[in-house]
Amino acid sequence: MLNRRNLKFLIFCFLSLAFLLAIAFNISPYLRGPAPYPPDWQWTYQFTNTLGKIWFPLIILAGIFLLAHKTENMTNKILAKNKFLIIGILIILGFLLQISLLFYSRGGIAVIIHRIIDPTINGYFTASLGIHNVLDFLRTYNQNLINLPMYAKYHPPGAILFFWVINNITHFFSFLKIPGINNLPSHKDVALIWESLKYYQKESAIISGFIVTFISVLSLIPLYFCSELLYGSKTAIRSMFLFLLLPSILLFTPLNDVFMPIFTLSSLYCFLKGIKLESNKYIFVSGIILFSGVFFDLTFLPLIAFYFLIYFIYRLKKGYRINYVLLKLPFIFSVGFLIIPAVLFTAGLNFFQTVKIIMGFHEAAQHGRQYGTWVFYNLYDFLLFLGIFLALLFCKMIYALLKNILQKNFLIVKTNDVIFLAFIVLLFVLDISGSVRGETARIWIPYAPLFVLIIANYITKTFPLSRWQFVILLFLQALQILVFQTVLVTVW
Repeated sequence: MLNRRNLKFLIFCFLSLAFLLAIAFNISPYLRGPAPYPPDWQWTYQFTNTLGKIWFPLIILAGIFLLAHKTENMTNKILAKNKFLIIGILIILGFLLQISLLFYSRGGIAVIIHRIIDPTINGYFTASLGIHNVLDFLRTYNQNLINLPMYAKYHPPGAILFFWVINNITHFFSFLKIPGINNLPSHKDVALIWESLKYYQKESAIISGFIVTFISVLSLIPLYFCSELLYGSKTAIRSMFLFLLLPSILLFTPLNDVFMPIFTLSSLYCFLKGIKLESNKYIFVSGIILFSGVFFDLTFLPLIAFYFLIYFIYRLKKGYRINYVLLKLPFIFSVGFLIIPAVLFTAGLNFFQTVKIIMGFHEAAQHGRQYGTWVFYNLYDFLLFLGIFLALLFCKMIYALLKNILQKNFLIVKTNDVIFLAFIVLLFVLDISGSVRGETARIWIPYAPLFVLIIANYITKTFPLSRWQFVILLFLQALQILVFQTVLVTVW
């Protein structure tokens, strides 16, 4: 029977497909951004016929759809009982999906090496090769920041040290040889960089690409436990399937942006657990984990305000007054957050100065981009790469919220999802601030799992999708990923 909810679902499907086709056939360049880089940003349209290799991602996607269909038939009790098995299978499928999409891409699977070693694509691996003494690196980091390649100069040293660790581990086990390594890669531009690397550095480059990919999929573990804590096991399972098929994660592999959600989710889980149990230990650990994310990417900084907003909304919903006792947990979180920068300061790195320098670089890089243009395109870019269908659902959620507020039905605000309310505030404050203008599909990846949590809860409880509707939603997500991989250049 075609009831009102089913009709809305079909309309959203139609709109999603129509919009996706418009991008696929390049109906308008403005669907990809306001103007080409520089100074603005627009995703490059480049159709590459790799359809002969599409069989690999299709096989993996078929496995994901079958598993989704099977889990949709399970009761909450069975899902909870088999959660570790489901998580394990999804981690394997998610890893294989990312590898299959690289295989399907215009550059083939060897592009993973290109994106690691080419200093004009990321720069972290290249910068890590110059570290001879970690303490000297930290002491001189702020002075040398301007000389670092590509993205390395726009971020704290976490990613550089991440690759440095991999380099050193690979060097230690250099007696284990990867056969045929000197014959990779074949592209002449990349080959020049490749030939300049030592043997163990070549091995490290290969390993690094797969490690980044694997860690990004490990985000499923804290995602499940966050979602289960907030909404229950069925929503948790659905959230993992949605995360597995986010274009913003799959299309930027193996840039280290794709594994940033593991910090967001691990920290958020500890924070939520700490609130629930009023546990100083969990809150303290949450602060440490969140700063670990900041040490990789300053995009995590606004999550401090997001966490405090969650805490105070939660307290207000519970009817507690805000007093000095209720400020105890935020204080403990702050102590946890500041421990690592204090240690870094004793090692010679003034992290607050690092933040100031990097923000200056970002401001200079965005010079010439109009504020008014990006107030729209920041949100558009972020939501587009989370999935067209999911973006439509999110807009529906915001519309319903605003409608109730305008009708002065403030009860809906009090009874609404705390994560949703805090996320809306975070997203719009970030957008209006103008601190970022462009490429938010990649830059705001740390916020992607928050979106997934909200949407998974919405399609399970408020706008419940049936088993087949959920599988169709996953199909639309997968179709968008394949189309974008075919016609857009997200990473050169």
